[in-house]
Amino acid sequence: MGAIRGDGQVEAEHRILPEAGCLLVWPAFLHHMVHPNLSREARISVSFNVVLRWSEKYLPKQ
Repeated sequence: MGAIRGDGQVEAEHRILPEAGCLLVWPAFLHHMVHPNLSREARISVSFNVVLRWSEKYLPKQ
């Protein structure tokens, strides 16, 4: 989580042991990784973007 270096609210490393029904959400700029799934159970991963308040400044300049 070095993307927020010096932020007192964020630890340098945080690990979570997943369990059924667990939903993890973080900002896209945050460096993250997932260890390989070594079990015979399927791992479902869903990725999406959310904009809470739209602004034209989110569009690239043309």
